[in-house]
Amino acid sequence: MYDAAAGLGWRDVQSILALSARQVGSEVGAGIAGSERFPWAWNHAETWNGGGLHFSNDYGYGLVDAWAAVRLAESWNLTGTAAATTGNQFTNTMDVLNSNVVIPDGNVSGLTFAGTATFDDVVERVTVQMSFSTTFTGDVEVYLTSPDGTVSRLIADTGGGNDYNGTWTFESQAFRGERAAGNWVVRVVDDAGGDTLAVSDIVIRTWGADTTSDRYVFTNEYSDYDGVAGHRTNIADSNGGVDTVNAAAVSSASTIRLDGLNGLIDGVAVAFTNVEHAIAGDGQDKLFGNAGANQLYGRRNNDQMTGAGGNDTLKGGFGNDLLIGNAGKDLLSGAFGNDTFRFLSKADTLLASFDVLEGFDAAGAAVGDLIDLIGIDAKETIVGNQAFVFNSTALGGIKLTNVGNVTRIQGFTNNTAGADFQIDIQDGAVLASQYTAADFLL
Repeated sequence: MYDAAAGLGWRDVQSILALSARQVGSEVGAGIAGSERFPWAWNHAETWNGGGLHFSNDYGYGLVDAWAAVRLAESWNLTGTAAATTGNQFTNTMDVLNSNVVIPDGNVSGLTFAGTATFDDVVERVTVQMSFSTTFTGDVEVYLTSPDGTVSRLIADTGGGNDYNGTWTFESQAFRGERAAGNWVVRVVDDAGGDTLAVSDIVIRTWGADTTSDRYVFTNEYSDYDGVAGHRTNIADSNGGVDTVNAAAVSSASTIRLDGLNGLIDGVAVAFTNVEHAIAGDGQDKLFGNAGANQLYGRRNNDQMTGAGGNDTLKGGFGNDLLIGNAGKDLLSGAFGNDTFRFLSKADTLLASFDVLEGFDAAGAAVGDLIDLIGIDAKETIVGNQAFVFNSTALGGIKLTNVGNVTRIQGFTNNTAGADFQIDIQDGAVLASQYTAADFLL
């Protein structure tokens, strides 16, 4: 994973391994089988395959999927998110007990102690620090319940007939992805008679990220669970922030639409609203933006990225990609492969809001990237869609010039003075004279 993304923080690595893990053993909700001691259950997150994560005290989040973990690692911070480290970890602290309380002996209900988290951070892990004394640890049970209702068993019937007097910190990973705000409840039980259990201090701490920006992560398990236990197929972000659909760990072709229309991930029809960015996986994917400023990443294979009304960033990655910025001042990057930058109207790249291309490969070569201008009428005053003439400032022409380390393309589509649209290519030492008509679809 670090070979794929050396800048990850340790908390990023934990999240990636959890989100990419696959369910094994008994089915979720089916009880235990074989040598299992704990059943699978869903937590109440809303961002893994449209809903919560599967978790058990036997398997954690499941079997490590190295391929899926690497794909998520590669794409994890593409949209500019900072590495998750100790330095930017956020903590809610709830001191829920500060006096000595004797837990009822032989009572399976026990006593509960509640505290309220006031900050709505994204939970990664939760600790419960408890000071207690018991004459028989095998009767001690401790449970933690989140505001959303997820229950984690921290200890139960462990330690045999030993006694204990001290402070212990329990930790649970079961709540990853849930929001912290609300009431957290610790339940302490002494489930058999004939011994004493007293608790004098309990502190609950949630650890995670203080952000309203959500990552909606999808994997090859989406088709296994869509519509099950709250795993949604219509996802509307409602808490603000700058959000991302990440389908990098999906091997089949995805169509990700941020405009509220149905797309397809892992063979499941799914729609998104109020989400800003999208990252595709290994299939021949199609990404569509919305009216906002979107970042669309094609990653592997031959992908199509289509912006909409905002100032968008489209990055093709590996493969022969098609990039269409549409309206707004867009940044289009082809990267590897023979890519096509398509313009459907001169309004897509006007002088006041022109698009910028980067990663244009093989200028002047017989095979390489292409700039597609077929959708723009070269001569607006003549009926029909006329083709452009290469390297001309006359009506119906396009002219290439050097401006510093940029090759500037200007098009002349009517009889008014000056250019009518512009495209800049950030190509460094490549000269405008190296481009030929073969680099264009005119």
